[in-house]
Amino acid sequence: MSFTKLKVPVLTLLILPALGGCAKLAHLEQLLCIKSYSENRDIQLAYVDLQNENFDRLLAAVNAGEIQPGIKKQDLVEKFGEPVIHRPVMGRGGAREEWLYRYATVYFNTEKIYMYFGEDGRMISLQHEIPPEDSTHE
Repeated sequence: MSFTKLKVPVLTLLILPALGGCAKLAHLEQLLCIKSYSENRDIQLAYVDLQNENFDRLLAAVNAGEIQPGIKKQDLVEKFGEPVIHRPVMGRGGAREEWLYRYATVYFNTEKIYMYFGEDGRMISLQHEIPPEDSTHE
């Protein structure tokens, strides 16, 4: 085999890895972003588990009649964590705030607890929604 015939495959083997490295550098930001998502996955799963545990404890407290109008928002957050959703709403008595507690990743056909707060930061009312037992949607 002559040196010229051997030169092309050797050069190809030397140049291709270098070009692959250039492609990696061109997309380094995206690759680092994907890497950070995978590293944060365990943290995200632990957060979802904590939210679900907090909701189980809140359900037990509501079913036991331990959560009554007049409780402060701060007390609820300390005992059961932040709600999944909170937003301002208009009520009969003026501005209110609505909080929703539910399982972190189950959106439909699951128990939900809505809480409504007055301007003083105390709960005015609570609504516990229980899905129908013959529900077929997930």
